[in-house]
Amino acid sequence: MHCAASTRCPMSTEPLLTVANLSKRFPVATDFFGRPSTFVSAVDDVGLQVERGETLALVGESGSGKSTLARLILRLIEPTAGSVRFDGLDVLNSGKSQMLEFRRKAQIIFQDPFESLDPRMKGEVIVAEGMSQVGRSKAERKERVAELLDLVQLPADAAQRFPHEFSGGQRQRLSIARALAVDPIFVVADEPVSALDVSMQSQILNLMRDLQDRLGLTYLFISHDMSVIRHMADRVAVMYLGRMVEIGPAAEVFSNPIHPYTQALLSAVPSLIVGGEPPAMLGYEAAREAIGECSSDRGLQPVAGQPNHLVACFGQDAWTRHRGQQ
Repeated sequence: MHCAASTRCPMSTEPLLTVANLSKRFPVATDFFGRPSTFVSAVDDVGLQVERGETLALVGESGSGKSTLARLILRLIEPTAGSVRFDGLDVLNSGKSQMLEFRRKAQIIFQDPFESLDPRMKGEVIVAEGMSQVGRSKAERKERVAELLDLVQLPADAAQRFPHEFSGGQRQRLSIARALAVDPIFVVADEPVSALDVSMQSQILNLMRDLQDRLGLTYLFISHDMSVIRHMADRVAVMYLGRMVEIGPAAEVFSNPIHPYTQALLSAVPSLIVGGEPPAMLGYEAAREAIGECSSDRGLQPVAGQPNHLVACFGQDAWTRHRGQQ
């Protein structure tokens, strides 16, 4: 964790974020009367905790449910079932004033900065846009914009430039400044460097680590790139087909991956698993060897001798339930 160096980290020992049994089903077909008849589970009964000041990396291939889970946590989309508690707040059952405070505390950095920035707005307007919602005056907003641009290592004239006048890395720095404008304590970074070249990726990642140390931020960091995860993560959560299949300290997950899907991601050959039939993908036997006899309905179980390293028994019945074929 990176909390110790910051004066903003609270003393509470409770997790900042607790997600329980979170699910999202999207309709993919309708019956004769136009009612949804077939669903796909984008997120299926997910539970996790994020500690204050840490970086929890959420990893998995495209389509595994990572971004959907992030949007459910931020309540950008509504879940089918489950609960989200953030800093003592029941996010899914909160009123307007509570949600306004939640929005201030929890921000997001999107994958493609060019798509997420309004091309008609100058840098100062983009960064300051959210500040009016937290009661800052025009003069305060202008001063804060200058501070934030300096914080993310952009020149002062960035305030007067439009998004198309920035490089890709500069646009992402502008996105980071926008996310920090309302003084959040929790930031979801959704593939924040995947659209950048390798040299720029390193600069942005180092900037994010520095900002975390200086500001006491907590990150949910989403990526499919295990080399990026290795650089950023305190803990790693692996998602596969909408479910959590392995969670643990980054060092343990990298040195002793248990679930075959995690092993495939780390070996950089996920096609060996993802392209196969269900029995080739599920990893029930490997999980059973690691944690003893288990049922797929029991979810994540601790690895023997590693109580903070959890792995799922993901059997055939779980696959069937996920595909909605029961």
